[in-house]
Amino acid sequence: MDEPVRSWRERSSRRFAVLTGILSLALAVIGGRVFMLAYLTDPEIANRARRQQGDVIELAPRRGKILDRNGTLLAISRQMASVYAHPRKVQNKVAAARRLSPFVGRSPEAVLRDLRQNKNFVWIARQVSPAVRDDLERRPIEGVGSFPEYKRFYPSGPMAAHALGFVGLDGKGLEGIELAYDTLLKGKSSTLVITRDGLGNMIFDGVSDEYESEGQGLVLTMDLNVQSLVDARLQEAVDSSGAKRGWAVAMDPQRGEILAWSTVPSFDPNAFRTLSPHQWKNHLVADAIDPGSTLKAIVMTAALETDAFNEKDTLYCENGEYKFYDRVIHDFHKYERLNFLEVFQLSSNICAAKIGVDLGRKTVYEFVKKFGLGDRTGIDLPGEIRGLISHYSSWTPVDVANISFGQGLAVTPIQIAGVFSAFANGGQLVTPHLAKKVTDAHDRLVREIDFPPGRRVASARTIERAVRILESVVTDKGTGRLGMVEGYRAAGKTGTAQKLDPVTKTYSKDAYVASFVGFAPADSPRVVLLVMLDEPRKIIYGGVVAAPVFRAIMTELLPYLGVYPNSADVRTS
Repeated sequence: MDEPVRSWRERSSRRFAVLTGILSLALAVIGGRVFMLAYLTDPEIANRARRQQGDVIELAPRRGKILDRNGTLLAISRQMASVYAHPRKVQNKVAAARRLSPFVGRSPEAVLRDLRQNKNFVWIARQVSPAVRDDLERRPIEGVGSFPEYKRFYPSGPMAAHALGFVGLDGKGLEGIELAYDTLLKGKSSTLVITRDGLGNMIFDGVSDEYESEGQGLVLTMDLNVQSLVDARLQEAVDSSGAKRGWAVAMDPQRGEILAWSTVPSFDPNAFRTLSPHQWKNHLVADAIDPGSTLKAIVMTAALETDAFNEKDTLYCENGEYKFYDRVIHDFHKYERLNFLEVFQLSSNICAAKIGVDLGRKTVYEFVKKFGLGDRTGIDLPGEIRGLISHYSSWTPVDVANISFGQGLAVTPIQIAGVFSAFANGGQLVTPHLAKKVTDAHDRLVREIDFPPGRRVASARTIERAVRILESVVTDKGTGRLGMVEGYRAAGKTGTAQKLDPVTKTYSKDAYVASFVGFAPADSPRVVLLVMLDEPRKIIYGGVVAAPVFRAIMTELLPYLGVYPNSADVRTS
């Protein structure tokens, strides 16, 4: 009997020892965790714990400045006052509402509604004048106070607003450069910590600025002087033509740097909350439109690059009317025969269609894609779309003909500017961009911003021949004659594109986009300029309403860039 009892006792002793070991290990783990939380807690764990006890409100941070290429201030954050209330502690709510009303820009009735809420904490106004803080310090209101918070300001108002964008109440970028470079600009926020006791009463832990820091700054490629010039001339054109809106972009073709980014009408980013999203839509990257005759420059290049045509070839122009399958293609003027150069100088739809059909759908498609159409340019702005170009395998002969004179595909305005930058720089498709440098809080250089190198679209020899033809467009014999800039040789292309009717899904008979895109000086281009007028009411042709805007801007812009006129360089034929 003694042996079984002893065996049972030994087994029980071992079990007890194992159980004791497990409990000791568990207590050690728990103790270690308590020690870590008590003494080694990192800020994130502490913040998480505080959030579980109450509210942690992130205040708008001090974003970095945005400057133009000359150091002119485009966007800055200023410290303001955000006013709060503990409604249950405000004794005379009517008097408090009347007192606060003029400071916060709200009616006494609206403020009173907030003060009558059965809450521990309400915002009365965010990011208002610091004068309210000063007044509350002189004459305190029980239950009302303020916290410092930063608000974004745009000193130039509507100028370049579609490029700059804006930020929300929380200090986060919502559109434009402000959104594209939000992580870089926004810095680190301070936080307002609100905890509650066991009875639910509000206790302020105060504003933590332990980790607050100003964001880095940006220097843009834009030049506010150029922007002002482009805006003014574009506004004049919209007013005189009766257009719904106008777009223009000025770009350095060598580096892809945007000098001006203009949309008329513009908007004031300081007051964007009062506007509809359509008013701040960035049409230059977010609208897909038929390119019209500006696309003929690509078909021309394809014909030269593949040796399918040369400058001496002539084409029969059908005297202005060409029945092709079930369609009839028209020219504005009735031509019998034109040589290859004249086809593009005079912008013949019929002959461009014939050239495209002769090249074949695969070749036309390949060159359209080589020039970047149907793909995002990579510009550093949000909301860029690809456009709409179907694969050539689905193209009929009629599709090829239509596409060859710029109808039946949809591209963005910035893509068109990119195409002509490739002509201006010898054949490289560069990335258009607006950011140039990153700076610190004292405007000292941190780093340059790099973009992908250009991609060749055609041989240098072909581009040279194409530029000579584009130069002939901007002479007294070409469709772009009204774009001639006295004292300079310019090159470019006119465009008049029908718009799709959103209801019938067919081409409108009275809604057009008139455009002109070109560069100067033709032999050593400094700037590419695209001008587009959306639905001009009086005259619809790009050569008549858009080309003069090109001339007016270039006449002032080129001397500003240090390029001076030389009468010996003027070509008129």
